[in-house]
Amino acid sequence: MVDEKAVHYDSVLEGMAHRVIRPFGGLLRCISPNAYALIRWKLGQWWPTNRWLGNPMSQHFLVPLAVRSQDTVLDIGANTGQFTIPLAKLVGPKGAVHSFEPISTTFNELKATIDLAGISGRVKSRQLALGDSAQTVNFTIPKERPTEATAVPHDKEAWADFRTRSDNYFLETCKVVKLDDYIRDEAIGNVAFLKCDVEGGEFQVLKGALSLLTRPSPPALMVEIFEGWTKSFGYEPRDLIEFLEKSAGYECYWISPTGLTRVRCTDPTIPGIFYQWVDFLFVRPATHQKRININRYLSR
Repeated sequence: MVDEKAVHYDSVLEGMAHRVIRPFGGLLRCISPNAYALIRWKLGQWWPTNRWLGNPMSQHFLVPLAVRSQDTVLDIGANTGQFTIPLAKLVGPKGAVHSFEPISTTFNELKATIDLAGISGRVKSRQLALGDSAQTVNFTIPKERPTEATAVPHDKEAWADFRTRSDNYFLETCKVVKLDDYIRDEAIGNVAFLKCDVEGGEFQVLKGALSLLTRPSPPALMVEIFEGWTKSFGYEPRDLIEFLEKSAGYECYWISPTGLTRVRCTDPTIPGIFYQWVDFLFVRPATHQKRININRYLSR
């Protein structure tokens, strides 16, 4: 039997914790992202504060470690701005966020979000898809979930009815460019961080960015890699990891519920828990160690 008084008491304590702690956390994050991350990580290891604050090892937790004021960053698969907005706040008015979203309805929402947030001066939103060649592609879009559009339809999870209920989906033709071509045409210099979440097409995006990834100072990467989606595109998660390891010298870490877990393309299994824990951090230690102290956040 549920003790309603205990539940109410816990909810009150949780609310008080959020009201007291969050303002201090926001201030500390502005002053020193690394100090904020370390304290947040330590608190998250302790059960009471983990319960009140939530699991600290998530995509949004890692972003302040990798991004600084005046940086140039890329949000590929920007959706409606879930990462674009915090990235824009981190880079500040002298930084730049290049956000890519190919689907018209989602792109319009992204633009509206950027305008409402008052950050249009630092965000360059592009209605483009990225891939390994310049072309036009028909994206399949779920009518009830337009933000899950993909260049190659799936047959698992939310897409389980695709073969039998095609009337629940529609097509939109989108322009695809290579990221290397875009960076050249826009005369973009150093890129500090790249986030990529494109429903299984991540390998194609990164193959079209090889010049960027092999620069002396390449960006840190945060990439969604979910086997259920990658197989639709004809590759396994380890294929993408091997590409980044061997072609560009990156190390791969799974962003797990307990911390960062080192992953190699030769491992017997590649981890991932759908749907939240399917993101991976890629770094070149010699380049990124000053910003992201990987050893500090390794899984216990």
